[in-house]
Amino acid sequence: MAESVDVRTETSLQTEAMESGGGLIRLKITSALASLGALGGAVSGVALTYLGNVISGYSVTPGLGVYAWNAGIMAGLGAVFGPPLAWIMLRRVPLWRTLTEPAIAGLLGSVVAMMFLPEPLFPIAVPGAIFASAGRLAFVYREKGPKTSVEGLAPPEGPSQPRLEKENGRSAI
Repeated sequence: MAESVDVRTETSLQTEAMESGGGLIRLKITSALASLGALGGAVSGVALTYLGNVISGYSVTPGLGVYAWNAGIMAGLGAVFGPPLAWIMLRRVPLWRTLTEPAIAGLLGSVVAMMFLPEPLFPIAVPGAIFASAGRLAFVYREKGPKTSVEGLAPPEGPSQPRLEKENGRSAI
């Protein structure tokens, strides 16, 4: 009696998973990443406002409106850019590193930019530091397995050359 073989393709399995709740899980994860990105952005906005005031030597303390404005702008940036960055570059990176290292790089990059770079380079330096940190994490946690086929699958078990059957000392190809 012949065994039945499951011949569903990878895309049909993905579609089936999406229909059975996989899409809802991805939506929840993306929403959580956006929320965490917004929270990290808001905290960064408050910290950058304070650090910018200290570094510049400005004698007047910024009002609550300035802190709220900067926190809101940075929260929006974190919510918009956090999920794509996490899904595209940082899929294999532990979540705590995905959240902390780019945020710390952004803070340090902005302090360095405020202290040493001309003002027009600030909008380039800070995202550059964040993406450099994310790129480093993506490189460190990249998939290191062998890729031999178009799909990126590992080679099958066994010899890499086809086995030659011998009949009477001659190969039967």
